[in-house]
Order: sequence, then structure tokens, then C-alpha cells
Amino acid sequence: MDRGRNIGQSAIDDHLVLKPFPRHFHDRRNTTAFYRERRDALIATCGFVILIGGTDADCDQLLQDFEAARKLKKIPIPLGATGSGAEQIWRTIQQRFRVFYPDTVSLELFEQLKDSSLDNHKLVDAVFSIIQKVREWEARAKYEKFLKTSDAVEIYEMLKSEYQSLSEYELEDIVEEVTGIWVDPESQDHM
Repeated sequence: MDRGRNIGQSAIDDHLVLKPFPRHFHDRRNTTAFYRERRDALIATCGFVILIGGTDADCDQLLQDFEAARKLKKIPIPLGATGSGAEQIWRTIQQRFRVFYPDTVSLELFEQLKDSSLDNHKLVDAVFSIIQKVREWEARAKYEKFLKTSDAVEIYEMLKSEYQSLSEYELEDIVEEVTGIWVDPESQDHM
């Protein structure tokens, strides 16, 4: 057992959150609001939202989950092959594919989520491939931002040494204009 973990906590707890939804309420009036709050809170804790099925009775909730995921800037992964609400969401994303997956996931990979001829293992593989592609893209984007930030600091320092007549504010403005990154010379924090 990892010494940094609490008793009863496993490595899977770092990646999987299970929250039961009670089925019996004493006060039926608050059931819908409770479920919506619980679902929104669950969506807020994750990076990806996997949307499955959605029978006629559940379709509205699944569409609300999709909207909550969009508002919270989570990555929706609809298994369109499971039909109903998930298929509707899959079609919505397909129509605006590059809005949801800019330069991350190939359309071919995304289309596997709608292929009902694939077995469950291949669908799960497609889901994990999408997650991996998005994570790789996010890591690359963070690295590129880091490089730009490093470049901004380097440009600032170069300008400071070569153009000593410029004030800090003028230097900051020039660097921000060139790199799109604001450099605070006193704290070396970058925005």
C-alpha cells in the first residue's frame, strides 16, 4: 500500500469517482433538483464526460449532462452507438467537430463511437484513445505556452539590457505585443 494514501484508499481512487444516486426519497418534490445538483457536481470534478445511451425517460437528463459539460468546459465523449440521447449528442458534436476537438482527435477515431458493429472492447478502446489524444494535446499546449513564457522573459531581459532608456512599462508593453504574454519584471509572474 502507498504510504501517502489513507486506509481504504486505492490507486483507482485517483482516477475514478463513484457517487451513488439514492432511489427512494421521502419528499418526491426535491428528487429532480437533487439529481441535477448531484450530476452537475459530479461533472465538475472530471475532465471528460462519457455519455451513454439515454432511454426516452433519461434522454433529457443526458442532454442536460452534455450542456453542463459544455458550460464547465469538460470534454464530452458520446457513445453514439448506444443510441438515443448519446446518438443525438454524437451528431451535434460531429456537426461542429473541430469546435469540440480542435486538432486533437481524428474524425475517423470519433466516428468509431457511433459504429454499432464494434464490440464493447473496441468502443472502450476508442474512448481511451480519445482521452489519450486530448491529454497529449493539452500537454503539448501547456509546453508551448511554457516556451512562449520563457521566450517572453528572455525578450524582456534582452530589451532591458539593450534599451535602458525604456521604462519597465514600455518594456512590458513591447513584450506583450510581440508574444501575447504579460511579464511582471518584479515577480517574474506571467499572465
